[in-house]
Amino acid sequence: MNKGLITNFSKNAPVRQVVDDTKNNISGDPLFGRWLHFEDRSGVIRSGVWEANKSVFLDVMDGIVEFCQIIEGEVTIKSLDDGTVQTMKVGDAFVMENGSRMEWTVDNYVKKTFVIVRIAENRD
Repeated sequence: MNKGLITNFSKNAPVRQVVDDTKNNISGDPLFGRWLHFEDRSGVIRSGVWEANKSVFLDVMDGIVEFCQIIEGEVTIKSLDDGTVQTMKVGDAFVMENGSRMEWTVDNYVKKTFVIVRIAENRD
């Protein structure tokens, strides 16, 4: 997938994949769109673009840390750990820590860029 040292998201975009997340869906459309632009050879780092239509779903950072930036629409994210609620809009960037448990509410549509880093099991 990675053909050089720099991956330009604006050129040679990969084909949109449809991801069925029915198992985490609370309501609305359980199908998400994803364009995976980069995955390193070891599978530790992935990066791309993701979108969701009107829906409410659960998201758990299980063994991963994810950086996101909203590029279209907005989403309200509720932490299931401490109850805080934040609305993320175009231009907002945020990190979801390993172990975080969240409920995402997409009132209409949201699109984000993402970088996901898989966390090593043992860090002795």
